[in-house]
Amino acid sequence: MLDYCNIDEITDGIEQLHGLENAARRHLPASIAAYDRRGAWEQDGARSMADWLSMRLGLSLATARRLLEMSHALERLPALAAAFETGELSWDKLRACVEIADEETDGQIASEAKALSVAHLQASARRKRVMAEVPSVHGQRSLHLGAETPSGAMRVSGWLPSEERAVLTRALERIIDQQPRRPEGLVDPIDLRRADALIELARTRLAQDTDTDRATVVVHVDACVLEGADGVGDIEGSGLLGAEAIRRLACDARLQLVIHGADGLPVGIGRTSRNVPAWLARQLRHRDRGCRWPGCGAKHLLRAHHIDFWGLGGPTDLSNLTLLCPYHHRLVHEGGWTIRGDPNHEIQFMRPDGSPLLPTGPPPLRAELRERLLPDSAC
Repeated sequence: MLDYCNIDEITDGIEQLHGLENAARRHLPASIAAYDRRGAWEQDGARSMADWLSMRLGLSLATARRLLEMSHALERLPALAAAFETGELSWDKLRACVEIADEETDGQIASEAKALSVAHLQASARRKRVMAEVPSVHGQRSLHLGAETPSGAMRVSGWLPSEERAVLTRALERIIDQQPRRPEGLVDPIDLRRADALIELARTRLAQDTDTDRATVVVHVDACVLEGADGVGDIEGSGLLGAEAIRRLACDARLQLVIHGADGLPVGIGRTSRNVPAWLARQLRHRDRGCRWPGCGAKHLLRAHHIDFWGLGGPTDLSNLTLLCPYHHRLVHEGGWTIRGDPNHEIQFMRPDGSPLLPTGPPPLRAELRERLLPDSAC
């Protein structure tokens, strides 16, 4: 139909469709922000709202994060939101503006940005990021390991001079694949990822230690716990650990299990090396390419998970192994989720209530909406 339109009509169509796209994009962030505030993404096993958007809408994780950042920013910047909705600001201009503006300058920047180029606004945003850098804290090095809680958890805190801070930050960033910063005030799962990265640093150091006897975590556990019963294990030097946590660690860790019988006497000692040998781990990484949880795609800190628990006779081979990130590994072991299927082909993740996690990807635009918004006779 466009072949029969003149240039002015096509020009008007491009501009109006761009305005329509902006109007739709303005309402989408409001829904995303509301969904995030309720934490509804957790019901699908997602680690964060960004992961849920990536899973449900088929977006890259980077795109999902930017969309989430914009969603929360537009809630506190109504003038910019209105200028975007009416088509006066493009998406690229809006992204730069939300970095520059705050509640006091929202109206002024919304007005001035209309006459400025995207490059000018992006340069202003970069300048603000540099000026906002907080000088490195210099001082005495310290690392405090807090008192153990009744559940066995512990608070870690400390101070590092600037050079040590830079080293630690770079190491953690490499492990979490240099995740971008989130907007100020937004609940961000980056702290969880940093904690996982710190544990991975310690795990890697222990794995490389040539003194395997001193570098191995030893857990005493009853045989029935490994077979699926409720109970606890005793970590030498650290206290008690729940049954599911023990089974999770036993999937893929430098862990020595001292197994006790009903009379309390040791009946066996597990291996101190990883259950999954290096040659099999390489095949597993090649096959799965990352965490198998729908929409996750994490490629670091991965765990080789036995679908049929090895303590119940599950084999350590490709037909019974799948890669999971630490978050989803915990979700399967301690969150009540289960996995069905053959990991060499397709697997299905089941919620604790037994319902399946639905396939990922956005649904097609409904026919009635397409006909109403994008009729063939647009001109």
